[in-house]
Amino acid sequence: MKLLYITTRIDGMGGLQRVVVERLNYWATVAQHEIVLLTTNSKHESLYFTLTPLVKHIDITDSYKSIFQYRKRLRNVVKTQNFDVILVSDNGLKSMLVPYFLPKVPPVIYERHVTKYATIRSTSKILQTFKIPHLMLYFLVRRYTKVVVLSNSEKLFWNHNNCVVIPNFISFELSLKSHHHNKKVLFVGRHSYQKGLDYLLSIWKIVEKEFPDWKLFIYGKETEEVPVRNWIQEQDLQHSVVLKEPIGTIEEAYAE
Repeated sequence: MKLLYITTRIDGMGGLQRVVVERLNYWATVAQHEIVLLTTNSKHESLYFTLTPLVKHIDITDSYKSIFQYRKRLRNVVKTQNFDVILVSDNGLKSMLVPYFLPKVPPVIYERHVTKYATIRSTSKILQTFKIPHLMLYFLVRRYTKVVVLSNSEKLFWNHNNCVVIPNFISFELSLKSHHHNKKVLFVGRHSYQKGLDYLLSIWKIVEKEFPDWKLFIYGKETEEVPVRNWIQEQDLQHSVVLKEPIGTIEEAYAE
């Protein structure tokens, strides 16, 4: 089977990059499918997770400046190769339009790794008041063969007949065992609005008063969008909350 996988970037260290790379590696090496990966918003950083050379990687980040140029590049890639399935993992507007850009295509699957609410929240308050983002998302994805989301609650949020739930898989086997002696709470994920780190710190403020000998470890890339470090200082939690950079061997942190 020949698959085209379209996504924004794989040169990061986030959960999406880990899941995408692990899945493409499995499809190419174990299932022995022919995989073409098309990235559209790469930052040209070195890959944090290793992608097998069996996956053909095409990057068009620097070759389009408008939605019309994106449409042209996408069509050129598709018409030159006979794909059995096309998968799209991109939260931007251009991803919603892929089935419209390619009128004669095989099954096209839309894969969503972020909540629908995050896209709605990024629009203006006026549009949200009149439910415009809800309607746009609902109708734009109707041409997709399937819409894949991560949880049943997200499926209810989309309220689509073609929506299915496929949770993320665990990409490693944990051979290390915890001795359950460390008084640690672990959070793993990028610092973004949808992760609810503001809620987590508010909860931790209550917890640490009763359990002052416990510490909260937050593993994830800091961003300007969510000033977690500032929130920690504002709530005077520096002594019980530890910020850690992402690591490739996160299983070691779990074992602690």
